[in-house]
Amino acid sequence: PNRLKETVEILDNNPNTYLVHSNITIMTEERVPYYTPKRNAELLSGMIFRDLLLQNIHISCPTVTFRKKACDEFGTFDENLTRLSGEDRELWLRIAKNKEIQYIDKSLALYRMHAAGFSRNKQKLLDGLLYIVNKHALKKDILRQKSLAKIYRNIGDEFLYEYGFSYSIKMYISSISAWPFAKYTWINLVKALLKIKIKPRNQLIIISLS
Repeated sequence: PNRLKETVEILDNNPNTYLVHSNITIMTEERVPYYTPKRNAELLSGMIFRDLLLQNIHISCPTVTFRKKACDEFGTFDENLTRLSGEDRELWLRIAKNKEIQYIDKSLALYRMHAAGFSRNKQKLLDGLLYIVNKHALKKDILRQKSLAKIYRNIGDEFLYEYGFSYSIKMYISSISAWPFAKYTWINLVKALLKIKIKPRNQLIIISLS
């Protein structure tokens, strides 16, 4: 109930801040609070474009308040993403590339997860994330390669958690091809080859929200 009040107060008091966001509490399909992710508040405020593109951090859409002039200056949602996923995330990246972001280190919204949710379509999620990286990172740039590797690794982890071993192997190989220096990608590739399921990570759900 206080989300708008708290976020607008920050915008009113910080003219250089264009977007405010906060943590979120995940609910089950039965609307029972499940967990509130642990997040590194220091990384979530300021000029956060690089960490946002690398998916080291995430902005939860239901918590966002941003200035109207952000759209006047940087444009509205990219309609090419309407059939895919991530039009909100791509807009946050455009704002973060140019202006300061501020994070409130508390949960100001609830998000209900359900099996039929649009964000559960992994192929659309993957296609949307790849489109975003291609739009915001130059070819043969290290930031681009790391971003691609993170995308493939995270999708691979989702499939490995759900016993999708063959698809997770493909994702890990794509991740390693983009950036071969991530230790845990190699570890999870071995687990996929041995058909060892992994535990879900909080980040996997946050990806679907961002």
